Amino acid sequence: MPLEDMEKMKKEVAGGADDRPDEPKIPEIGYFYLAQQINTLMQMLNESRNNTDIRFDNQRQEFKAEIRGLREEIKNDISELKGEFNDFRNNTDIRFDNQKQEFKAEIKGLKDEIKKDISELKGEFNVFRNNTDIRFDNQKQEFKAEIKGLKDEIKKDISELKGEFNGIKTWFIGTIVGIVGIIIAIVGLILKS
Repeated sequence: MPLEDMEKMKKEVAGGADDRPDEPKIPEIGYFYLAQQINTLMQMLNESRNNTDIRFDNQRQEFKAEIRGLREEIKNDISELKGEFNDFRNNTDIRFDNQKQEFKAEIKGLKDEIKKDISELKGEFNVFRNNTDIRFDNQKQEFKAEIKGLKDEIKKDISELKGEFNGIKTWFIGTIVGIVGIIIAIVGLILKS
């Protein structure tokens, strides 16, 4: 709408209606211009809506394409990772098997070595036990001989003591008998007198 027509319309509207002076008066041309502006705005809104829909569709298609590409890339990466994981798992299994065999061989060697050492120790222990038994038997015989000798000495000493005691006993009895005899003789002499 040209500027002159707008100015003209403003004056007409400001003049008000004939029967109601406080309300503005809108001429027919104003309705036409207003309808034209509303139609223009509707067209702009529709164009904006269509443009927005087109942009959303384009953007959705772009995102779908990017997501498809990303999905393919991820699938390829996962497939590659699966391959690497399977290789790693197989290598790990092989390493464990090799290590198991290595440890088994070392354990068998250690087991044989320990059995040999134990066998040698058993032999040395048996020799030591036999020597110890012989030493105990020899010592036992020596102690028995010493005890028997001591026993014989003690028996001899006891026999000698018994003999001496019997001698003392006999001497004591003889002395008592002699004293009793002297006392009887003295009593007899006293009584005779």
